[in-house]
Amino acid sequence: MKKTLVLVIVAGMLSAWATMAESITIIPGLEGFGTDTRAAYGAANPPEICIVDSLLDTTGNPSWDASSYSVGVFKGTLIQCLEGLDTLNGETIEGHVVLPNSGKIVLFETSGTIKEIANNGDGVSFGYKVGSYTTIAGQTSPNPGILLRNVCIYGGSQHDILIQHLRGRMDGPPSIAYGNHKSFQFPSSADTYNIVVDHISAAWGADGNIGLYKDSAGGELHDITLSNCIMAEGRENMGLINEEASNSKNCLYGGPSSNSDNTYNILVYGNLFSNTKKRNPRVTHGASAVVNNYLYNNAELGIQLIGTDNILIASIVGNVQDGGPMSGTYSSDRMPNYMFGDWDEPLTQHRIYLFDNLADSGAQIDSTDWLSPGFMVDIRPGSGGIEDPTNIYKDIIVDQTDYIKVTGENPSTDAPIWPANLTLMPSIAVKDYIIANAGAYPAFRDSLDTRFINEMINGTGPSSRLQGSPSADDWPVLAANVITLDIPSNPHGDDDADGYTNLEEWLHGLAAEVEGGGSGVAQSPINQTGWSLVYVDSEETEQDSHAVNSFDGDLDTIWHTEWSLTDPDPCHPHEIQIDLGGFYDICGFRYLSRQDEWLNGMIKDYEFYVSSDIADWGAAVASGTWTAGKIEKQVSFDCTLGRYVRLVALSEVSGNPWTTMAELNVLAVQPDSDINNDGKVNIEDFAVIATWWDNENACSSPDWCEGADFDMSGTVDMLDFAYFAENWLRQTW
Repeated sequence: MKKTLVLVIVAGMLSAWATMAESITIIPGLEGFGTDTRAAYGAANPPEICIVDSLLDTTGNPSWDASSYSVGVFKGTLIQCLEGLDTLNGETIEGHVVLPNSGKIVLFETSGTIKEIANNGDGVSFGYKVGSYTTIAGQTSPNPGILLRNVCIYGGSQHDILIQHLRGRMDGPPSIAYGNHKSFQFPSSADTYNIVVDHISAAWGADGNIGLYKDSAGGELHDITLSNCIMAEGRENMGLINEEASNSKNCLYGGPSSNSDNTYNILVYGNLFSNTKKRNPRVTHGASAVVNNYLYNNAELGIQLIGTDNILIASIVGNVQDGGPMSGTYSSDRMPNYMFGDWDEPLTQHRIYLFDNLADSGAQIDSTDWLSPGFMVDIRPGSGGIEDPTNIYKDIIVDQTDYIKVTGENPSTDAPIWPANLTLMPSIAVKDYIIANAGAYPAFRDSLDTRFINEMINGTGPSSRLQGSPSADDWPVLAANVITLDIPSNPHGDDDADGYTNLEEWLHGLAAEVEGGGSGVAQSPINQTGWSLVYVDSEETEQDSHAVNSFDGDLDTIWHTEWSLTDPDPCHPHEIQIDLGGFYDICGFRYLSRQDEWLNGMIKDYEFYVSSDIADWGAAVASGTWTAGKIEKQVSFDCTLGRYVRLVALSEVSGNPWTTMAELNVLAVQPDSDINNDGKVNIEDFAVIATWWDNENACSSPDWCEGADFDMSGTVDMLDFAYFAENWLRQTW
């Protein structure tokens, strides 16, 4: 069992959060707009700590009594923590003064489902309002975490808010009062800023799942980051007064045309948008950046750019659009970026920057080609952005002098809007990032998030949009586990003087655990350096398309079966066999088709084998069928110990006789830092690796020796020491 370090109280020490280092971000490592907020610590007085220890919905009675307070914290329901504390400003409870202008930190000592049951009689759900200077830390809940069912967390005209690690799913009738059934939303009629929504899972909303937007003139909406979330399966046909509002949407942000110049500095980063018709996301006026998101199986519209009547400034960089079973049903398999424009207004006011966006046609979409395959610019006629139904799916080829685009290959200097120091991934790396990081509890996903991720990996999913409410069988059942939190004894102090309070550092550690950083074991690609070719049935030697090109780490080289010297060309099946250079617990593989303009040789039907003996392959560990498209394919299977792998191509997507492959990556479980298997990561494990490395295989157990290659490079060296040290230092035991 892991232990939590109890921090020593330093007499008289109370950090001045107002003077904390300005260079730190509310989530370590997350760069974006508004991420320098102090959230609960931004208020003038120390924040109150409130623990949710009940799954009840007390919408009708969020008030407090004295019995709810003990030992420096309040305890109660979620709405009591979010709204009830606000009624106590200035009161003294059991000797504790609830100071005005205090923030609040919401923690959880229970897991399970909080289901809205209190309503006004017609089924319209109530929302839970979050105020300024609030931190909601869902990562404190014991596994499997918190699910908000039919509960809308909302804030209007609020600021300095951090929300992390919650699930929100909607059922029942839509709520007109609270954003037509979104799980999380911040509609603003006055200043709304410094908001970070991170690691949230939201699904089944009727008018979207997450909303960050201005709903009227007045005030400003700015400095907001939406990161590492899963947004999926927006519903439609929910019987709203405005039927269009229920039409399968995911995420809306920005401002109305009347005041879009007051909407700026919004970042949407590292999110999965899945199984939804449109708003994936919808960028409505103002200035914002959409970076490194993955769009999968969306029915009609991808990233929508709305520039009617007012200025749109947008940087669309490093995103991926991957088609699925629903994509071809409603539209062509391309990346449909829309810019709505009223032809009565000048289009030259907009500034749009596109770079390294990958469509499922394989086209790289950048600033130099607005109308390349996979990208669609649609300038629609009409008044006030009203769509012309006869023109929804048509490309309108416009003279590029009619609007402004921004060119260049360095977003940090060339994009019209870009967060300082933002880490940009190449589009080809986004899928791996989403698999590892997206959603409320990436290390412990519930059944619904697991389905969304597996559909993205395997190219599966629904072929039609979700109508009405999800079935009862679709709802994840989250156990109501109860714990007692070991909160640091000097929570608001900063014992190591690094700018973060002791409580924040404790929360960061818990976040790492539910995100996977504390799990110790991860599935990763095996380093290709030590690989060698065992056998290939055919390779094109005249055009330098050798089989070894498929594991050279170069996306521009390919393995191509022979075609120039034989007639007829060798037919299927084709296969490649590879020696990985060592034994690994192999759990999957990735196939990347050729990335040039050609589709020739793209594998359709396949089999994959893992073996410890080159003379005995046994049964295939995986088999299946892939559709055409240049997005990397990933296949997972039960982990199998082996040294050799074999990929057999049984057919090609167009019926041709060839097989091609740009890269093959094999996935394995990384060695655990507990080398001697005593249940702890400590100095004794360090001694094992040091002894083996120094004496060249003089290790008391072969299993330990193999496990010392932490970075899976095929060599035990100083980098393995660094890997071990990193794991050791970040774990408690």
